Amino acid sequence: MQLTILSTSDTHGYIFPTNYVKPRAHMPFGLIRAATVIAAEQRAAPGPTITIDDGDFLAGSPLAYYVAQVQTPPDPLPLTRIYNQIHYDAAVMGNHEFDYGTQYLERALNATERPIVNANILDNAGRPLFGQRYRIIERGGVKIAILGLTTRAVMQWKNHANVANDVHFRTAVSVAKELVPYLKKIADIVIVAYHGGFERSLKTGKLIESLSNGENEAYQLLEEVKGIDA
Repeated sequence: MQLTILSTSDTHGYIFPTNYVKPRAHMPFGLIRAATVIAAEQRAAPGPTITIDDGDFLAGSPLAYYVAQVQTPPDPLPLTRIYNQIHYDAAVMGNHEFDYGTQYLERALNATERPIVNANILDNAGRPLFGQRYRIIERGGVKIAILGLTTRAVMQWKNHANVANDVHFRTAVSVAKELVPYLKKIADIVIVAYHGGFERSLKTGKLIESLSNGENEAYQLLEEVKGIDA
């Protein structure tokens, strides 16, 4: 069996292929264009497909700002309903999901049809703040685990003021070290969907940023956590 994994990331509320500056623009981004590619890849795939959104969908574009800050009352449902059209198998929260506060985020996620996978953003009781830690789905008799992780640097950026005191972030690496070995026992394939970047050069392994805030852990994830298939 050949499994095809399709992923979007950092769409930032850009639905149409425009930055809302140049009239009648047709730029190389936007959820509508991504949806066209996803549908084509699903039709062409020789086997089953999995579709994941890797976060940062709720803030970033002028449209997203208007929905959250200009219209009265603020309402994320117009954006959420559009994203629901893609029928994602799982979705991860990005750091910019917190830009307009946890209550606004909660309203958006309550309306989403995407299963949220979130293992390292926790409440006071140590449970996932939203969604579940991972999701296991079956395609063609194969069990596939999707583990969701988000950069913990949210608290150190401008949007930390919008994050409630009862929100806690664990490092992506520490959570993956706990859960990936377990998931390998109960699933055939383990996918880690991580909203974060690489802190080291993929060619040389040399540091390309400070490790002080833990913003990016992808290199360490791949180096230290065994059993990640994708």
